[in-house]
Amino acid sequence: MASGEIEEQPALQEFIARLQQSDGACHLIGAGVAGRVHSHQTMRFDLAKMIADAGIQCFMHIWTDGRDTPPQSAGEDVARFLAALPREVAIATVCGRYYSMDRDSAGSALARLIAAMVDAEGPRFPDAPSVIADAYGQKKFDEFIIPACDRRLCRHARRRRHPLLQFRADRVREILAAMLDPAFSGFPRKRVVKIAGAVGMTQYSDELDTHMQAIFPSQSLTHILGEVVAAAGRTQLRTAEPRNIHTSPISSTAAARSRFPARIASWCPRPRWRPTTCSRKCPHRN
Repeated sequence: MASGEIEEQPALQEFIARLQQSDGACHLIGAGVAGRVHSHQTMRFDLAKMIADAGIQCFMHIWTDGRDTPPQSAGEDVARFLAALPREVAIATVCGRYYSMDRDSAGSALARLIAAMVDAEGPRFPDAPSVIADAYGQKKFDEFIIPACDRRLCRHARRRRHPLLQFRADRVREILAAMLDPAFSGFPRKRVVKIAGAVGMTQYSDELDTHMQAIFPSQSLTHILGEVVAAAGRTQLRTAEPRNIHTSPISSTAAARSRFPARIASWCPRPRWRPTTCSRKCPHRN
């Protein structure tokens, strides 16, 4: 962002040009917190400004965290968001990570998120801070904020384009499939919305490559730490909890394993979940 490299990426340039030609609206989707584990607020500000400066209507869909960040930090995060956003950009929906970033593939939870973002179905409030204030009043903190909509923006533009601002692909594959893939069968959808185009910050899967472009295509990395250690003839131990294997060095391909033969992998049991930010235990938790 700081160097301006993103503005030179062909996928983003084409995306903006098509939006200008079609008079479509852009919907930016992803985590809207300052934790920097799943995405970065500054990146979202800059990209939203870039799109707004191009004369394009822009809506944002904010996912609050509460697990990798303090459980009641969304209020401050959203306040900073609103203060930094261009006036032409509006927050259309807010929801907690349980509905948007959970790894358990809970179809009923994800269905509520899709219904809010695509069809504006869910609780309606005058603005994003009101969503958070109401949730806190019910003792439902950042992780479990129910997908809710800004009542002023419940009828979005028909022509949609959805860039997705997530660093970690394991969270977003099912969400994007539910929105972009006509053959998606993970849960019943009210309708298959027609999206004029979609781009992501990176490539999320081979299947999704047929439905969207990547601003920054995947790169092959060489001389990474595991390779250097193996070349030195040293044994290496890597540990991770099972649900994190998709984003840890353990989850390398068979080819990588053959390149790094002296490698010992260990999966640590995940501590049993206990409700800390919600008055009830959510049904899809272990």
